[in-house]
Amino acid sequence: MPEVPKTVQDRVAWLEVVELDDLAEDLTQWEADFVESLRRQLLHGRELTKPQSLRLAEIREDRLP
Repeated sequence: MPEVPKTVQDRVAWLEVVELDDLAEDLTQWEADFVESLRRQLLHGRELTKPQSLRLAEIREDRLP
């Protein structure tokens, strides 16, 4: 399990983003940019909005086995 930075408040979202970030080559450019944006947001201690969380779940469902 990857280490969660101390600034991250939403540990579950962080782990989901990191998991997708590892699959960046399998994501569309928009998805990769979105995941990177979420990663930066979480690193700054912010929480995801409901729409962001829903879109993250959709991407995970589409891209993860």
